[in-house]
Amino acid sequence: MQHFVRNQQYQIHHPSEGRVLDIAGVAVTIKVTGKTTNGVFAIIESTLPPHFSGTPAQIHGRTTTTFYIISGVLAFTLAEETVMVRQGGFVMVPPGLLHKFWNPTAAPATYLAYLTPAGFEEYLIELAALVACEPVWPPTDQSKVAALDSKYELLPPQPCS
Repeated sequence: MQHFVRNQQYQIHHPSEGRVLDIAGVAVTIKVTGKTTNGVFAIIESTLPPHFSGTPAQIHGRTTTTFYIISGVLAFTLAEETVMVRQGGFVMVPPGLLHKFWNPTAAPATYLAYLTPAGFEEYLIELAALVACEPVWPPTDQSKVAALDSKYELLPPQPCS
């Protein structure tokens, strides 16, 4: 909900508000988009189901993501280190850092992510649409996923040379 005071805009989002996506069983709510912050940041809330195996290892080309754990426990691999982060903890992942996260427990885990600069929330919207169109996830043909990853500068880990 947007409001104006003295020509300044502010927003209030109640718990049930935001754009809700389902991405392969992960509930994602986009709370604030880059469109409303002039591209400065976006905020998403996600709930990972119990024992969710997580994201593939990845590197963001330009996005810094800060994860604040609202409830549950998430495991993160950051470069070569794996850590468990509990409710109230946070992890900041700068661009260029290889990372992966998952829910290793029998309980759901919810986090709030602050993305800067904004834009990666659009990747999530497109990914949700792609997942909805595929009969099996992950799809056998990864070309659409690879094209989407490339569009949003989500880079696969590079082999050591």
